[in-house]
Order: sequence, then C-alpha cells, then structure tokens
Amino acid sequence: MTSTTVDERARTYRAHARPFLRRAVLTREAAIIGILLLVIVVSLATVRNFDSPLTVTYLLRDIAPILLIALPMTLIIITEEIDLSVASIVGLSSVTVGVLT
Repeated sequence: MTSTTVDERARTYRAHARPFLRRAVLTREAAIIGILLLVIVVSLATVRNFDSPLTVTYLLRDIAPILLIALPMTLIIITEEIDLSVASIVGLSSVTVGVLT
C-alpha cells in the first residue's frame, strides 16, 4: 500500500487571511463612506441650516437624474450584460429637451 502525505495545516485563502473586522473596515468602500460622513459632519458644523428639510430636498433633486441613470446600468451589470443604450438614451433625451425648450 502506498500512502500519500496530506498537509494537515488548514488552507487559508488569500482573501480570508486577515480577520473579518480588518477586511470589512480596510476597504475602498469603507473609506468612501468614512469621507462622506466626515463631509456631512463638517457641513453640519459649519453651514447654517444644513440639516433643514429644504436642503435635503434640494440634494435629492440634484441626485435624482444620476440615480435614474445608474439604476438601469446597475441592473445590466448585475446580469453580466453590456449595454451602451443607456448612455445614448440620456444623450438623445438631453438633446430633445434642449431643442424643445
């Protein structure tokens, strides 16, 4: 009988070599969220009436077109498709609104 030598040490994948808390905190996404929170705290401390409902309303109105473009693109990317029609529709609608006004 031949026996094979088995390495008894547990394998660790490179992505899981660090503890979970360190993997969760030391990411690009966590850095962006941290910077966003820092900007909000500084704005609350320095800008008068930053926390008013009117400011939140205007911020959401500014972001709404970007969200409407990003949502279909996110769904397309999740389904692993490539579709450039979203950008062309945005361009076409921008030109159409510009001509009509």
